[in-house]
Amino acid sequence: VLGVFGVLGVFGGVVVINQNKYNDLYSYCQGLHYLEAKKKQKVNITKVEIDTFNCVKRINVSQNGVE
Repeated sequence: VLGVFGVLGVFGGVVVINQNKYNDLYSYCQGLHYLEAKKKQKVNITKVEIDTFNCVKRINVSQNGVE
């Protein structure tokens, strides 16, 4: 995930997870890393939408946990 979002460079917007949780990009990626490291739970990202008008303002992510 970090490789995909790394092309955005410095991102000052918000990441919205499942339309009800809000996070900054760095913290969101750190959370994914933490969950994946547990090896009992995988995160399945089902949809990513990027809201942009000359710059990225928001990333909408739909995801669920897979055991």
